[in-house]
Amino acid sequence: MKKAKKGILVFCLFLMLILVFLIPYNAKMAEPDSRFGINAFVLNRYNWEEWDKPINLLKDLRVNWTREEFIWKQIEPEKGKYDWTFYDRAFEKISGSNINVLGIIDYSAPWATDDPNRADADKYMPNPDDWRDYVGKVVERYGNKVKYWQIWNEPNLSVFFKPEPDAGKYVELLKIASQEIRLRDGNAKVVLGGLSGVDVGYLGELKSLGAGEYFDIIALHPYRFDFKSPPESGGFMDDLKKAEKASEDFNNKNIWFTEFGWPTDATEGVSEDIQAKFLARTYLMSFAFPNVKKLFWYDFRDDGYNKSYREDNFGLVKRDYTKKSSYLAYKNLINILEYSEFDKMNISKNGEIYDFFFRKNGSTIRVIWKIGGNDTVKIDDSDGKLKVFNTFGTEIPSSTANGEAREITISDFPIFIVSNGGSVENEVSYGLYYDYEFVSQSSYVSIKNDEEQEVWVQLKNTGNTHLKWMSGKDILCRKS
Repeated sequence: MKKAKKGILVFCLFLMLILVFLIPYNAKMAEPDSRFGINAFVLNRYNWEEWDKPINLLKDLRVNWTREEFIWKQIEPEKGKYDWTFYDRAFEKISGSNINVLGIIDYSAPWATDDPNRADADKYMPNPDDWRDYVGKVVERYGNKVKYWQIWNEPNLSVFFKPEPDAGKYVELLKIASQEIRLRDGNAKVVLGGLSGVDVGYLGELKSLGAGEYFDIIALHPYRFDFKSPPESGGFMDDLKKAEKASEDFNNKNIWFTEFGWPTDATEGVSEDIQAKFLARTYLMSFAFPNVKKLFWYDFRDDGYNKSYREDNFGLVKRDYTKKSSYLAYKNLINILEYSEFDKMNISKNGEIYDFFFRKNGSTIRVIWKIGGNDTVKIDDSDGKLKVFNTFGTEIPSSTANGEAREITISDFPIFIVSNGGSVENEVSYGLYYDYEFVSQSSYVSIKNDEEQEVWVQLKNTGNTHLKWMSGKDILCRKS
């Protein structure tokens, strides 16, 4: 009897070990609902001797998504000859980082095009059958590790889709890839190749060609090419509105910004501190748009050392891995707002003060910044329930030494006020008044041209004058 029990125990332990090693990589990853991503490119911009450096920094940053590229000509340098060595080792290293991977299947192997010897042959349309085989092989091998696949990159630009952008040809590639991905993994999601800008013309072509059935998520790259303009006034807010409209056109598909960023070069870029505050404010404003679900900063590490070349200077860390201010700002943003729920926002009537509210684990978080000069807010923390942090995560005393209300300067660097339970609604005050506070509105509605539909909106007058409703008033509010 004892021998039998011992045998059963050994068998159970053996079975447990098997189950542990059979757990797929994706089961160990972080929660996929995280908003925060990064273009780290661990798979193709690092030698394996230095993988520990970026991966350790990504773990410290606590970012939950990385965008990674599967390069056809590296994986299949000749037709039918596959070399998985580098990617297998990379995923073995990434497996301990607890990071979700957005896999980009992009560009051709030159041998799969009609002229392998021309310049930039990998940016030309591949043979459809070779493309089908390649996509299928990649998904077969890494489908238990990658659940989101992005098809091509910026196909609306001639630099990446030669000889010129062609929505019809792109849809052909997208359809084949979608079929192969869904055939092999019914749970996988197909992400549109990130379009440069919010290209409504190209999106319209895709819609007319029926592309919507071949992808699950819209991906956009809303760079600001006047890099010195702030996100509030540089057109980014308009891009957010256009992105929401694009989502509506494709049956409310979710939107991911799979690239965006500001460089710190000396020619076209901004200072490291400005890069940091633009990063923080961009992420914060995106919360107010319910279909915008993820943003991937471009990129993690500077691509080179040339301070006069824009493309070398988008990183959160420098080429030598020195952290920029934006690294600290992003880490603070993730630490405070990861898995939070957007509640509401207020914008002062002169458009200078931005005041955002979030909920997280029974607490309230309030984020305030002011453009166009400084002001002060008064914080009443008589109950000792508040913590205040600057853009970079440094705590600011929330009261004076004798417990009295404290005035704190607000500027274009956001401050974060976090309650330890309860509200931060009445504990913060300042002199400027809002026109209104958005409370609620009709359920989501879609009104086509020449249609009429009755909708309602509920506002609260929080200003110091009588609130009048005027036709044509542009109100930015969250859809319920």
